[in-house]
Amino acid sequence: LPQEEKLYQCWNDVAEKSWQSNFLSEKELSFWREQRQKIEAPISFKAISDGFYELLLGVGELGLMSIFVVTLCLAGVFPEEHSRRTDQLLLCCKHGKRVLYGAKMAAGITFAAAISIGSSALAIGIAFLLYGIQGFTAPFYMYFPEYMYPITMGEAVLIAYAMVLAACVITAVIT
Repeated sequence: LPQEEKLYQCWNDVAEKSWQSNFLSEKELSFWREQRQKIEAPISFKAISDGFYELLLGVGELGLMSIFVVTLCLAGVFPEEHSRRTDQLLLCCKHGKRVLYGAKMAAGITFAAAISIGSSALAIGIAFLLYGIQGFTAPFYMYFPEYMYPITMGEAVLIAYAMVLAACVITAVIT
């Protein structure tokens, strides 16, 4: 029992040092301490594979590459008409320019979503093939002890990849 208490105390000390080094305000510190209180003790070590950890580490690169592909592919959707001098022909169609622009926006958003979902599915498939699928219900703080969110590794991966999808769709709308 003393070793268990020592482990929890060490874990709390590491978290406190991390929070202090980030110059958090008292309100932020109280939030993180409250999150720490929500974690059930004793900590149960669940079956963990490195698949979910690797997916979280690689989500930034995957997101940037997806945004780059979306930007590169959609950059010429509107300007190309002007350079080819087909804009006047397209704008005089039966339904006018609103329908045309709406269709182009819908196509761009669909393309961005397909790129994001496809690249995410490929990354998840490769990670699960290499590392296995265990660990969806593993606590997030097992790999990232300074973050006391009461979520699982699987939920963290889903949130991260949903943000990649949102970033790609927003990029498509802006481009």
